[in-house]
Amino acid sequence: MHFLKRGRRSSRTSRCTHMAGEFTTYEEMGIRFSVEFHEVAHSIDPHNLAVMDALAHAYTASGQHHKGLELDRKLVRALPHDPTVRYNLACSLCLTGNIEESIKCLLVAIEGGYDDEAHLMADADLAAARAHPAFASVVAAFKESA
Repeated sequence: MHFLKRGRRSSRTSRCTHMAGEFTTYEEMGIRFSVEFHEVAHSIDPHNLAVMDALAHAYTASGQHHKGLELDRKLVRALPHDPTVRYNLACSLCLTGNIEESIKCLLVAIEGGYDDEAHLMADADLAAARAHPAFASVVAAFKESA
């Protein structure tokens, strides 16, 4: 099973009217739909790892970082050797303020085979980690793995 790296998409500026009369972007509506859809799917099959990953992504995209973190921790328990799952956990940890734990998780992901340095260096979810002095160890790990 292969999981996708998470990262923020650029936001659209087009607007539409929500049923309740609120104005929101199409992207926000899509994120809300994704959260609701995957919550239902997860309630039907709570052990489906692909659904769990999609719901964690939707939670992250909607700003529900602690919910995403909870699911990412479950995914790592289920797939402890998957470097992309570890990378996604590092993103969730960073977004919830656990910077040092995020950096440790990134190191484990790199050790396990994560190799997309360009994505890691540009991922907005990891901005706080990149600003931390300990992030130098992540850069060094990429150099060692090359």
